[in-house]
Order: sequence, then C-alpha cells, then structure tokens
Amino acid sequence: GAYQRYKSPFVWLRSGTLEAYSGVDRDIPLKLQSTQDWQKHKAHVWDVIAELVALTVKPKPKNPFAIDFALLESIPLVQSTLCSGALLNTMHEIASSGLSPFDLLLLQDIQKLSEIHFMGLGAIATAIREDAQAEQVDDE
Repeated sequence: GAYQRYKSPFVWLRSGTLEAYSGVDRDIPLKLQSTQDWQKHKAHVWDVIAELVALTVKPKPKNPFAIDFALLESIPLVQSTLCSGALLNTMHEIASSGLSPFDLLLLQDIQKLSEIHFMGLGAIATAIREDAQAEQVDDE
C-alpha cells in the first residue's frame, strides 16, 4: 500500500517468505532501498517492482520486466494487440526513466513488442476492411 500522507509507498509481505525477513512482524513494512529513496532520488513504482522481483524470484532474473511472449501470442488478436500497446507504453516509460542494468534487455523486448503490436494492428485493420467489403456485397 501507499499513503498520501507519508508521500512514499510502503510494501508489506503478506504471503510467502523471504529469507531476509524471516521472523519479522508482517505488520511492519519491508525496508526496501527503492522506498527509502522515494523522495531523494525520484524513484518510480517500477523501481519498487524491480526490487521486489529481485528479492522474491530465484534465481534472480536478468530483466525483472521480461515479457512472456508465449502468453502474449496465445491470447486472441484484439486482446494481444491491446496488451502489447499497453506494455509498450509501460516499457518505454521504464526505459526512458534512467539508466538501469537491464536497459539492453528492455530495449530488446520493446523491439519485439513493437513488431507484435504493429503486426496485430495490421491484421485487425485488414479484418475490419474485409468485413466492411463483405457487408457491401451483402447489401447489393
């Protein structure tokens, strides 16, 4: 959760366990570097997410924002295109917010997402055009 009053986010461990926090009261927020630096360094919510992923996923991923492209390609075209557009926007914000150790991996995912997104838009536009032409033929 985050409280406007404190002007920084707080994160609580509600399920599972973390070695660094074993035996710690769950009513006390986790001491994350990203939340401690929130105001000093203009941290972003994705900094908190990256730190949480690094703490909870073993082995630690090279890119905490890696895209599950198999999942994205398995959902229907319209949903996939909407998701890829939203992901592109978020990934672009993350990549342009400052240097990170996983920038190259982010940019690679952005490139692949862009290809998926624009291919999806093209396929949707073609389907709409074909539907419109079929309706014209039916009306005649």
